[in-house]
Amino acid sequence: MIITTITDLHIAPEGERPFDVDTRQNFLESLGMLVRDQSDLLVVKGDLSYRDADEKVYHWIREQLDQTKIPYRIIGGNHDDSSLLASVFGLEDHLHNSIELYYEEKIPGHHLIYLDSSIGSFSQMQWNWLNEKLQEEAHLRKLIFMHHPPVAASVPYMDKNYPFREQGEFERLLKNSNLHVYVFCGHYHVEKCILSPSMSCFITPSPFFNIDDTADDFKLYNNIPCYRRIQLTDSGLNTSVFYE
Repeated sequence: MIITTITDLHIAPEGERPFDVDTRQNFLESLGMLVRDQSDLLVVKGDLSYRDADEKVYHWIREQLDQTKIPYRIIGGNHDDSSLLASVFGLEDHLHNSIELYYEEKIPGHHLIYLDSSIGSFSQMQWNWLNEKLQEEAHLRKLIFMHHPPVAASVPYMDKNYPFREQGEFERLLKNSNLHVYVFCGHYHVEKCILSPSMSCFITPSPFFNIDDTADDFKLYNNIPCYRRIQLTDSGLNTSVFYE
C-alpha cells in the first residue's frame, strides 16, 4: 500500500501571492505528482489556509482533492479551524469538544491515528484517547499523523518559536506504551527525520516554502512542489520525499 502526505499548503485567497509564491499552483503541481504515484491514500496534514481559516479556501481544496479520486484524510494545523474543517470535509463525527478533530482507522497490519495539534497541544480528552489507542492491538504497526513534530527537531527558528508544547508528555506516553511508533508531521517547513528508541518521526516539507534549518532566524530555503511517499510492506515501511 502507498500512502502519500502533503502538508502546509497555505493556500492564499484568490489573487494573492505571499512571498511571491503561487500557492495554488504549487499545491496543484504537488497533487499531480502524487496522483501519478498511484497513491492508495492521501493524508493532508494541516495548515490548509495561508493565515487564518478560510471557508472558501477549504471548499476549493476539497474540489481539487475530490477530482483526484484518491481517498484522503484531513487534519488541522495552527492556521486552521478544526470545526470549520470538519464542516467542509464532512468530518463532524470526528470533532471532539467542538474544537479538536481526531480519529483513527485500521488497515491490514497497521493502525492509522490522526491527531489534532492545531493549538500546539492536546486536550486531556485527546491524551486519554491516544493512550487508549496505543494500547489497542499492539501487533499492528502504529502510524501517527499530526501537524506539529512532537519532538525537538534541530530547526532553531521553529524549535524556539513554534514548538509542540507538550513534547515531554508525548515522550512519556510512548515510553509507557512500550511501542515504537512512526510519526508523520509537518509544520516546520523542512524535510527531516528524527529517530529515538520509541519513535521514528518524519517531517514533510511544504510546497509553499521551506526554511533553512541551520539558521537561527527565519531564512527562506526553497519553494518547490513536493510530497512524501510512504510504502507499507509486511516487513516494515519506507518513505521518501519527492520534489518537482
